[in-house]
Amino acid sequence: MENRIRVAFVPLKSTFIGLPRALLFNMLFRDSYGGKIILRIDDTDGLRAQPERLKIVFDTLHWLGINWNEGPDIGGEYEPYIQSERKSSYLKATEHLIKKNRAYRCFCNQSANSHGCLRDCKKYSQNEIDNRLSEGQQYCVRYCINNEIESYFDLIHGEIHKELKDISDPVIVRTDGTPTFHLATAVDEGALRITHIIRGVDHIESVFIQQQIMKDLGIKLPQYAHFSIYESEGENIYADNLKGKYDVESLRREGFLGRAVVNFLITSGYMPKGVEDCTLFEYNDFLTSFDLKNFSQSNQFYDFERLISINRKWIRHLPEEQYLSEVEQYFKFVDYSFHVPVQLRLVLKNHIDTLGDLIRKISVLYDQSETMVQVIQNEIGSERVVLKKIYDECVKCSHWTQEDLKSVIVKSAIDFGKKRCYEVFRIALTYKEPFGSILEIAECLGREITISKLSKILELE
Repeated sequence: MENRIRVAFVPLKSTFIGLPRALLFNMLFRDSYGGKIILRIDDTDGLRAQPERLKIVFDTLHWLGINWNEGPDIGGEYEPYIQSERKSSYLKATEHLIKKNRAYRCFCNQSANSHGCLRDCKKYSQNEIDNRLSEGQQYCVRYCINNEIESYFDLIHGEIHKELKDISDPVIVRTDGTPTFHLATAVDEGALRITHIIRGVDHIESVFIQQQIMKDLGIKLPQYAHFSIYESEGENIYADNLKGKYDVESLRREGFLGRAVVNFLITSGYMPKGVEDCTLFEYNDFLTSFDLKNFSQSNQFYDFERLISINRKWIRHLPEEQYLSEVEQYFKFVDYSFHVPVQLRLVLKNHIDTLGDLIRKISVLYDQSETMVQVIQNEIGSERVVLKKIYDECVKCSHWTQEDLKSVIVKSAIDFGKKRCYEVFRIALTYKEPFGSILEIAECLGREITISKLSKILELE
């Protein structure tokens, strides 16, 4: 039987980092054992899937090299793959459960009440129910929990048991007629012929209720695997998703490399045996020995500094041609059209953490605004006389190589010392930013721009 592996997500206004992480783990399973990934959108709670929003999500996922086999964007044998378009199947399942006395209408008007039915509505006679319906009373539908010990085998955690005697009958249809997570998920697992669900451990207990519903609907139970989720000190990373470091689109805009994000996401919770955490991985590197047993059962600290470190290492690791290609793609993505010499892009390669840093450093180098000039003037202070000497030597310099610029510093150093001249020259061109060799930077900027910037700082223009 073909493996059919389901991944679902809620269409929020930003793509939480957990979605690509889940998809990557599911891809590793599919590409190791065969099968198809089915991408489903859970939007029954009022967050409708807007086409323009989905386009951004799919584009971001593709940027990471993530793919699936069936879904709302590419269709498939069992479409639709958006829950709000499957309402009739949920209503049909609800009627089936009611007829089997496995669900009941609750007139307590407590559709989201965690304390359950307040008046024991499941004991109402059909006549009482009909009277309330004829009066137009609102109701939700609750599922009748079997108060017994429920269990299942988790492919990561092993056998899991839970006693359900203290669980209230959950709402499966709200008063507005929309299905809740438990019903819609249970019905869809059958409709989409799902065989495997690999998801975060925060869903580990929802299996018990959904299993009971699936059994009552005659749906074959899938296999489950629950991997660790992210935690962050002092922050709720789910509630704080919009802060930038937790949503993938922000990471892309900031200039993180797709391969670095993939490297970080997979190794946050999964690590092949015998390798060190600092190792740089491509996706295919994980396929050679993929095993669900290598998943950590402990939740993962969302270490943003580690992500930055991995991205920095990848930027330095890339061959020049690949790096320049990544830069070009990023400039197009953020609509950055300023002409940057190729040599300058390469010079800055080892001095940036993200491609966003590249743009910020370039902005500093070419910034001759009144504000920036004033900042540099304040920093140079009484060393203005040193800068004037460097400027004079630059004007005399007809050729503009690093050797020529070294001669500029040597000649200026006769009066002020080499170290002092290098430092003043660095501040004038880069302020306090780390850029590597100042001679290399000046060579890339060119004679005209360098002299123009020094002239403005010295107020010679």
